[in-house]
Amino acid sequence: MKKSIILFFLFAVCFLQAQELDLWHNIRHSSYTQENNLHIRAELISIPDSFTEFFYSQGEGWSNGELVPLNDQTNEAVIPVDPYETLFCRFKTVMEQDFEGIGEIIPGLPDSMSVMMSGYIPEDSFPPLLEQLALTAEDPIGDIPGTFPSYLDITAQYFSHSDTRVYTAISNNSNEFPTGPIWGPFNIYVSLILNPENFFEDQVFYALIYGQVPLFLNSPGLYRFSGLSFDQMERIGDIEYYISDNNLLKACSMDILTSDPYFGNWPNLTNSLLFTTLTMRVDTSLEVEFVDVGRISLMYFDQYIIEPFVNLLPTLSDIELLYHDDETEISLMYHDLNDNFPLISELVVDGEDTYQFQPHSFDFTQPVEFTLHFPGNWSNAMVRFSDNNYDVVEYELFSSGDDVTIPVPGSLFLKVYPNPFNISGQDANLVIETSCNRDIEGSVSIYNIRGRVVNRLENSQERGSNNIYSWDGRDFQGERVASGVYIIQYEDRSVSRKAYSRILLLR
Repeated sequence: MKKSIILFFLFAVCFLQAQELDLWHNIRHSSYTQENNLHIRAELISIPDSFTEFFYSQGEGWSNGELVPLNDQTNEAVIPVDPYETLFCRFKTVMEQDFEGIGEIIPGLPDSMSVMMSGYIPEDSFPPLLEQLALTAEDPIGDIPGTFPSYLDITAQYFSHSDTRVYTAISNNSNEFPTGPIWGPFNIYVSLILNPENFFEDQVFYALIYGQVPLFLNSPGLYRFSGLSFDQMERIGDIEYYISDNNLLKACSMDILTSDPYFGNWPNLTNSLLFTTLTMRVDTSLEVEFVDVGRISLMYFDQYIIEPFVNLLPTLSDIELLYHDDETEISLMYHDLNDNFPLISELVVDGEDTYQFQPHSFDFTQPVEFTLHFPGNWSNAMVRFSDNNYDVVEYELFSSGDDVTIPVPGSLFLKVYPNPFNISGQDANLVIETSCNRDIEGSVSIYNIRGRVVNRLENSQERGSNNIYSWDGRDFQGERVASGVYIIQYEDRSVSRKAYSRILLLR
């Protein structure tokens, strides 16, 4: 059985290296809708006999968000969120395959595996709630030989990480995790980890082990195995463990694990680890039997995190019309300071027909070009974009028959510096320069990340220019504000125009 498990890991590593590992890409989000829903989209790689799930959390466990296909690759989940809490998102793909007959070669072992983003635990404390860990797989009840007790029957396994720890959990078909009497037989509960990019070289496993076997396992801990052999086993660190009902939670230091000389490079090229769980029985003659084996999971140490933000409407620029024989081509640049993708991106022609813009990129951390083609016989058209489905940026166009690039008068621009802004010095000031160089009715407001105005500014007279503002990092009461992200809003009230910029303030 030991050689079978090693062989199964080898099959799994080979299988993963043959797959396209970027199973979910172009992950992006909208702004909050009026119902406080958030739209999450991603392109999913299609793999036969597999399915993908989406999960999200705001600190109280992981919830499943239904993925709905919008086209052959793009999928979307619409989830309810609290706009004032950080949102953590992750994807999981389960491959229900037999790995080209490995199920027949190694009877009794799982015939599927999962590829997923690891759960992230920001609090970094032990023990965590089981709900904070990412479920990697459930395991059938009663799939172990009848001679073994139910507490060696794995029913589920979990994996997550924090900034300093690796967390795992095993659920069993019992309410206890006995290690055995001092004379045996002995029970061992293993969370197995390996670096897939280093495994072919040395076949070294790492295990968070709960159990004790005289002369072999003197105490629970983090162990290194060569080929899962007790003859080549070394304890390299402590673990934390906690039993609650039928769940055994364990954690070890990330630094101790990844700094071991046999571990290989970390982070590795894919920023991932292979993980599964085992239960073992050691009899009085110290013969080892592997009782149950969980599903192998490839865990990506990546998170898609959305911090709370004050929504800033997108801006449009560089609208260009090109006339062809029987159609018109329109292109524009879309820019959203919150990195939101648009839920509305359309052109309404002559008040009747609606056409959808197509993005040239899904990276909304920078300006994205949108284009579309529509019939050439038209009089007027309305460009409509929205990142939240209710606040709409509109711009009206009129047909002239001549190719033209149209400046968008609704777009203001700010130059804010220095950014990050450090207010520790006595004379530290943030300079806010607007794109207007005339005497206008304007104002600058400073918002914190929760949308509260902390200060408003007048023109900086000492600079001798009416488009320069200065902020010393203080609120209305003259107190220095806390470190964090702030939104700078400039408003030209004479024509109802606004422009925004984000800054990071340090103390």
